[in-house]
Amino acid sequence: MNSRDRFFAIKFGLIAGVVTSIIYPLMITTHGPGLWPLLLEISFGPMFIISSYSLYLFIKHYGNSFYNEIGWLFTILAGAAILMTNTVQKSVFSMMADMQSTDDHLVREMIRRSFKSGNLTQLGMDFYWDVLVSIGISFFALAILYQKYLPKLLTIAGLIIGIGGLFINMLTFPVPPANNELIDPGPFFAVFYGIVLLFMLHAVFIKKALSA
Repeated sequence: MNSRDRFFAIKFGLIAGVVTSIIYPLMITTHGPGLWPLLLEISFGPMFIISSYSLYLFIKHYGNSFYNEIGWLFTILAGAAILMTNTVQKSVFSMMADMQSTDDHLVREMIRRSFKSGNLTQLGMDFYWDVLVSIGISFFALAILYQKYLPKLLTIAGLIIGIGGLFINMLTFPVPPANNELIDPGPFFAVFYGIVLLFMLHAVFIKKALSA
């Protein structure tokens, strides 16, 4: 990839990052059947992967490291995991509409048991996403130490959020931390990536740093 293609990929990924930042709050507050919630949930994972690729290339431009490569690898897996989690979750919760549409007690009990099994499956997949994104953030945070643009304070914040998020999820497995009246690490993941995104937007579109 030449410099021109790399800079285009970073800019394209930044746009995807902005879209991801819009999708996330809408996705976690919009539930139920319909095309709009489904569109939000299936868009988040791919957009997250594209925006994270932009971060990988940005860090690589200012000083690549082993940590950057590993952070990108785990983030790819995390994006695929959240797409799978969201689609399975959507399928599982569609059973509730089926249960409400029948008065047959036997059918309702079969659906209830199927829902319980499916719900445990999607909770396990949600944990899978949390593990991968926590590790990805931690390695990206370490990669920030080896480049010369992003502030090193982000390393401390990223490690606290990544390791802390992993620890909290392990404490409450398989139930999400929020369901156990603990801190949900999800918004903290979003804040970390959001702050990094702002620094990157400033570098690319205001300082024109990548063209230097």
